[in-house]
Amino acid sequence: MSLMAREMAGQHIAALIPDLLGTGDSEGDFNDASLNIWQKDILSAYHYLSEHAPGVPVSILGVRLGAALSLQTITTYAQEMSPAQLIWWQPVYDGQAFMRQFLRLYLSANLHQKNSLNTLEKIQHHLKQHGELEIAGYPLSQLLYHELNQLKTADMPQQASAFTLEVSMAAPNNQDTRINAQHIQLSGPAFWQHYGIADFPKLRHQTLAILKGQAL
Repeated sequence: MSLMAREMAGQHIAALIPDLLGTGDSEGDFNDASLNIWQKDILSAYHYLSEHAPGVPVSILGVRLGAALSLQTITTYAQEMSPAQLIWWQPVYDGQAFMRQFLRLYLSANLHQKNSLNTLEKIQHHLKQHGELEIAGYPLSQLLYHELNQLKTADMPQQASAFTLEVSMAAPNNQDTRINAQHIQLSGPAFWQHYGIADFPKLRHQTLAILKGQAL
């Protein structure tokens, strides 16, 4: 995402990358995060851009679950947010499906450990009993797990144009019928599965074209 922001800056497009509470370089711990706090973080970022660039349309770029999260935030704060464009990279609209995938990281890492939590049901029971479980370096709280597990696609704001960019060798299979967006498919590596920095120039270039009103 930092590469995308640098490329935008090179084209004189202001960019702000918010680190939601407990992520990146933000204050607080991941186990203190909640959906409500993250939505307020997104709202604060939107206000910051609106105040520092008055009259300039604000677009929101979300990655993976950021699609569902941004839609929920816009719905919650409909009186304060009216983004011109919504752009989503490899969007996920179902929080429950996303959390199942996230929990499988724990199962994979502890596959050969004795007395480990070796099923999704055991992990869910542990969260309920102990309130927290570290997964892939993140201390996941019961509250955040429950909130993300319940996260669903909100209705599309009528004033915004939306674009979904998916990188895949196959046809897309996670489209939501409530999402009225222009779908753009690119052939390339699964960047979202890399733990380090994964660069995919085509994705950045297509995003830049959308922001400049030159979608290919």
